[in-house]
Amino acid sequence: MRWELSLPVILSIVAGYAAVMGAITWRQMQHTDAEAFVVADRDVGSWRGVATMSATWIWAASLYAAATAAYTYGLSGAFHYAFWGGLALLFVWRYGLRLRHLVPAGHTFTEFIRVRHGRLSQGVIGTENYLNSQYSMILNFTAGAALLSLVSPLSYEISLVLIALTVLGYSMLSGIRASIATDVVQMAAIALIAFVVVPVIVWRAGGPVELAAALPELGDERATFWSLPAFLGQGAPMMALILAYAFANPTVWQRIWALRERDLGRIYVRSGLVYMVVVVGVGMLGLIALLVGIEPADGDLNTLVPLVAGTFLPAWLGVGFVLLVIAAITSTSDSDLSALSAIAMTDVWRGYVRPEAGDAELKRVARVAMVLVTAIAVAVALLRLDILTLILFYGMIRSASVVPIAASIVWDRVSNLGFSAGVLAGVALGIGARWWTTPNDAGIVAVGRGDVAGVALLVLAVLGAGSMAAGTAYPLVRLRAAAAVGGAVAAAVAATQVAAFPGLLGYPVLLSTLVALGTGMVVCIGVSVVSDRSFDWSVLDRTIQPLGESVTPATSKA
Repeated sequence: MRWELSLPVILSIVAGYAAVMGAITWRQMQHTDAEAFVVADRDVGSWRGVATMSATWIWAASLYAAATAAYTYGLSGAFHYAFWGGLALLFVWRYGLRLRHLVPAGHTFTEFIRVRHGRLSQGVIGTENYLNSQYSMILNFTAGAALLSLVSPLSYEISLVLIALTVLGYSMLSGIRASIATDVVQMAAIALIAFVVVPVIVWRAGGPVELAAALPELGDERATFWSLPAFLGQGAPMMALILAYAFANPTVWQRIWALRERDLGRIYVRSGLVYMVVVVGVGMLGLIALLVGIEPADGDLNTLVPLVAGTFLPAWLGVGFVLLVIAAITSTSDSDLSALSAIAMTDVWRGYVRPEAGDAELKRVARVAMVLVTAIAVAVALLRLDILTLILFYGMIRSASVVPIAASIVWDRVSNLGFSAGVLAGVALGIGARWWTTPNDAGIVAVGRGDVAGVALLVLAVLGAGSMAAGTAYPLVRLRAAAAVGGAVAAAVAATQVAAFPGLLGYPVLLSTLVALGTGMVVCIGVSVVSDRSFDWSVLDRTIQPLGESVTPATSKA
């Protein structure tokens, strides 16, 4: 680090940022009833939609884990991270559009699941949604605190509290309206990182020509856009876990109902492209660290981004860099708070505690929920866990819900038991696969190459690869054609496993993710087919009403 911001400067940055965000959201309060608090009156247009989706999707992992991936795998690391993350948004929009048609007055995905399946499935997916956003906040708080503590005299703990209080303060004012209003400003800040700060760092590190000339010194695998170890170790798991993140992320579904329906498709496509460009740019900071020999502080890979910035940026531009990274981190955290508060007021309070709760009471519940989840995020962030490791592990857990969620939106035969059993079985076997195939300290794995258990895991992984391919193909082709694509991919992956046995057994992260996907598909569809019942889609529109209006008790044939 060549510079360190003084205590008055860093406190002024945080206070100034909090004041601007607070002023923006304060203006929204006079227009915010419970419905607007949750879905912004369903009237978010195209340009604000792209800003809020992009800012929400670009979170701490986009800034830190992409750089970590580039530092670990070289040129292809950041590419894999950015490309698959952007594609997830491109693929999920069609499911969102169908959901918006089915439930025009919806608020949360768990609300849809309660009516579509029942309380058991609602509890399962609600727990997953909660863990998804809670873990997202933990990662963002960790990244923000690591940055402030590295570039200023503030300790990690004090930095953590400052960031948490800033996000909580303005988010409590007007819910998703606050999130969307601030996302516009935050996205402008994020764009400055990609298009101003990163190029400055590249030139001050020697320029693109000199850096490119140094690439061969990294070795063939790190100096190319296509690296098989990088693809199997990170790229392929990222394909599955980012797709799973899109399906399991309550902030994405909440925005399905907040955006104008006619703009949904173009917003998701543009947001995906923006994500790719920005994340590749920021990920290059990890590659620069690798090329010039910058080592992470105390072995903490989360420090790579601030270390590179501190090495190559002048102090005056470093102030702007800190502010821009804070904007990127808080843009996702406020979205997580908004999504979790929506679940608390819509699904928990109005669904179980007081169905007749009024507007003021619902907003109080939402704000109390925000305080609780922020406190939990701060407590866990004190552990300072590695961001990329957390992403890959939790992504595996989320993968179990991809097929049950997608099938529940497009297929009327998915049952309550099939949905819940598919998610839970996928989580269990995914964790088991990770445990059984990861070598212990002696280099021994629990599942041998020729074991029946090993073959069974490979079969489930092959099915998982096929289901992932079918899920990503659906937005582009009809349902039967998507199933055919999935079958072809499964056959191709199976052939590679026969030709190169034990194949995926040597890649625990990828294997466990695909096993979770495959198990979720097999159990969900298998149990649902046995039930032989169909769901009446019209029940959704009749049952789910805007907040403040009466709600018919959920009834379903599934």
